Amino acid sequence: MSRQQMRLPFSRNNMTMGPGKGSKKKNKYPPEFETAVDVTKKVNLDIIKPWISNRVTELLGVEDEVLIGMIYAFLEDGKPNPVVIT
Repeated sequence: MSRQQMRLPFSRNNMTMGPGKGSKKKNKYPPEFETAVDVTKKVNLDIIKPWISNRVTELLGVEDEVLIGMIYAFLEDGKPNPVVIT
């Protein structure tokens, strides 16, 4: 495989394209993604934050503070958009 054919996961091309740019394929999302949920009213973040931290640590095998913080930030945003998150 030549160097031009090999695609690195963190190549400059991937980082500069951003979400939705350069991709001609449209993703299909389930209809549940269209329903907006006001997380600040529907979810008690003080209760769910320890669960998120424990679950991420359980799935990864290590505590990833950056990922956990990113999940908290998405939830604290108020109405997270699952299409943007994916």
